Amino acid sequence: MKEPPKPYPVKARPGMWAAKGVDPTTRKRKTFYARSAEEASTQAAISLGTFHDTTLFSFYSSVYLPTVRHRSQNWLDQIAWAMDKYILPEFGEVDIKEIKRPQLQIFFNRLGKELKASSLARIKIVLSGVFRLAMADEVIAHNPAAFVRLPEPDRVVKTALTFDELHALIQASHPLARPFVILAGCCGLRLGEAVGVTRKAISKTGVLTICQQVQQLKGECVISDKLKTEHSYREIPLPESLLEAILEIGRAHV
Repeated sequence: MKEPPKPYPVKARPGMWAAKGVDPTTRKRKTFYARSAEEASTQAAISLGTFHDTTLFSFYSSVYLPTVRHRSQNWLDQIAWAMDKYILPEFGEVDIKEIKRPQLQIFFNRLGKELKASSLARIKIVLSGVFRLAMADEVIAHNPAAFVRLPEPDRVVKTALTFDELHALIQASHPLARPFVILAGCCGLRLGEAVGVTRKAISKTGVLTICQQVQQLKGECVISDKLKTEHSYREIPLPESLLEAILEIGRAHV
């Protein structure tokens, strides 16, 4: 780091100052507090000083990955796909502070000759996430991927079943699959969330708690408590008729 992290006053704790650094043990972002601006800045600078290697690969492996460890396995797989296959071979050994927008634009223009627009967008999302964290840690001042232009993705027209079509689908479903069709069609659950619902997830008052999902990995399926986003953890009050329909189907096939 050419300059020490900038200290700032802590509004909730008058007289205290803080500066952003990195925990030397976990390698995660950490805020250092002190009684003076200079002390807070010095503590944060010392923590950041442990990073002698400022390449993109070093920041990605030492800081970014530990920070996103809580994300779902599907998203972690997307990160690995983008970084390992495309980003790191091109920029892994480049100093993260030296990566500029024109370089990235050329990179994405080249990838656009072999990848779909949706794939380019996923790669850019991952790379921007790394740069945003580097900005938060005051490693870089700007996100060089922010103004990279990508081709417009093909617009997918999504359609929803009508009530009559959904009712027909539920009636035609195999009895063992019917609860999951109801949960997906009537409660808006994703497929993995629907098949991850257990009877314990439904309270006595009829509230369904979504806190796990079934994920299909290579050669196996696992139950995971990591959902797609933080907003995926939710509670859904079930109408009495819908609650009875779900529980009755479950009892009939225990």
